[in-house]
Amino acid sequence: MKRAFIYAVALAFLWPCSTSGTDRRKNSFSVGFSSGYANHLSKTTYTDAVSSATITVEDKNRNEHGVNAGLTFTWRRSMSRLFSFDLSALTQLSTPGPYYEHSITPRLRYSPRSDKLGIFAGLPMTVAGKSLFTDDLFLIFGVTAGMEFYLDTKWIAGFSLDINVVNPVAVKSSEVINGTEYSTKERLDSIMLRLFIEYRF
Repeated sequence: MKRAFIYAVALAFLWPCSTSGTDRRKNSFSVGFSSGYANHLSKTTYTDAVSSATITVEDKNRNEHGVNAGLTFTWRRSMSRLFSFDLSALTQLSTPGPYYEHSITPRLRYSPRSDKLGIFAGLPMTVAGKSLFTDDLFLIFGVTAGMEFYLDTKWIAGFSLDINVVNPVAVKSSEVINGTEYSTKERLDSIMLRLFIEYRF
């Protein structure tokens, strides 16, 4: 009897969302717009090309507060009555800078049975640059979490907090300061609070 009860609970949890009768739980694709607060932190390390000594140049370590705006494209796949998997693409422009950023984010979403909201978390991978066409591209990894509200079966609104602080590869260049040549390594972090609205097809 106990084993049968466990099986019944597991079956109820894993039953496909498409059988729940609510359109928002089905597999879908959505397009949207996002905007909000952006903070970019640029860190540059200078190393003497000859002696390997490092120096600090404070005006090169920037902390820039601004705004971001961009387009989102999200594909959702139902996993169970409570969970779904998302793959979201974001392309946006942030100022000052400016910074052009393109992100791919796999996300896991938990949607309670209220059918009114969802909570999600994911791991974004971002390619950022200071112009549309440049060799100086930053590869950044981070985390994101947020909440979305189902306005009806088509429209979704919500917010997310994105923290991107893992730079596996620095952008390298060289610079001459007071007659001494330095090799530089620049890294870019960002913190963003985004508000978004999406239309689901």
